[in-house]
Formats: sequence, structure tokens, C-alpha cells
Amino acid sequence: MFDGNGRYDLAILCGGAGQRMGGQDKGLLGLRLLERQVTFVEMLADRFRCPGLPDTSVIISANRNLSIYGRMPGIVVADLRPVRVGPLGGIESILAVASGNIPLVIVPCDMPLLPALLPLELVSSLCSPDTIAVLHDGTQRQPLCLALNPGHWRADLRDWLDAGGRSVHRWLEHKPVVEVRLPGVDAVQFANINHPHDYAAVRGQPQHSDRFEILTG
Repeated sequence: MFDGNGRYDLAILCGGAGQRMGGQDKGLLGLRLLERQVTFVEMLADRFRCPGLPDTSVIISANRNLSIYGRMPGIVVADLRPVRVGPLGGIESILAVASGNIPLVIVPCDMPLLPALLPLELVSSLCSPDTIAVLHDGTQRQPLCLALNPGHWRADLRDWLDAGGRSVHRWLEHKPVVEVRLPGVDAVQFANINHPHDYAAVRGQPQHSDRFEILTG
């Protein structure tokens, strides 16, 4: 990897509109763990943050409920552009504040069951400063689960968005991507919580349930 100390910053993408979830803020959806209700973003931050680094090593990209996210450990950043451009807008705002000296691991808030070994597997695959490590779940790439060098890609992403680019898949085309696979990991850990029935399945509720546990306090 390009930084030999094994350190990394963590960023969590929570800035989407949640249209397929009825407009709900997916980062604030909750699950009960060990008799405690925890939001998706808190679960991911607790599981993935680099041990030994301060709260500032966690960056949360959000465009709503900023006061709630602001009470969580980490730095909260909103999209820099006045018009939403999708998840790359969140990544742009994250790269603007991330350190250029250590790797950055990025995950989406709607994959709360991702395995704990993911960050180190991504970071260890960064064989040079221009490499981008992307999770492959055995079926397809998960382009929002990645690790990269923020300083190297900051200007490139800004220029791509300025030119009208929007697709994460297209931005990654022709870049030195290393696909990271995690053999033996249960496929359920790669689940995207995009629809009410996805959330109901994760919570062990009937598939028709549309009652979300949104933590707003």
C-alpha cells in the first residue's frame, strides 16, 4: 500500500435523497444491537474506523439532518455543488477535507452489514498512490466501497464533475482499479438497503413492513 503505517481515514456516504425508501434518510435508519438501537452510520463508523486515530479520521457526507449527524463522532460535510450530482458529489466533498497523506476508505451508509475486514483488505490492495481499490462482491463491483489516495484523485474528480460526468462506474473506467474480493463472506453482508422490503428483511420483519425506525433524537 502507498502508506506503510496501515493508517486510513474513513468516509461514509449519507447524502442521498433516499427516493426508493420514501425519502427517508438511510444513514439514520436503525437496528437493535445488544439491546441498543444504533443507526446505520454509527454501526459503520464503529466497525470500520481506524484504531488509534481521533474522531476527525471519520468523515460523514450528508445533505440533511446535519444537526443529528453533527452529534456523532467525526466531521460532517455537505455537497459542494448547489445542484445534486449523485454520490460523486459526496465523494468530492469528502476528498476536499480528507488528508492527502494517508489512504481513504469510503463506504455507503446503506450497506450496514459489510464485513469488518473490508477496510484493511481495501487499503492493503493500494499498491501505488494512483491505485483505486474497489470491492467486488463475487457478482459485481460495488463502486461505492473503495479506497484511494485523496490527494491524487481530488482534482481529477472535480474536473470530471465540471465536465458533466455523473456515473461512478464511468468515472472509474480506465483508471488503475484493483478489484478486492472477500472469499467466504456471506452474501447477505453485501446487501444494499434500498427499499422497504430490504430493511424489513434485515430487521427480521415481514416483507410488507414499511415502518422504519428513524432515530431523530
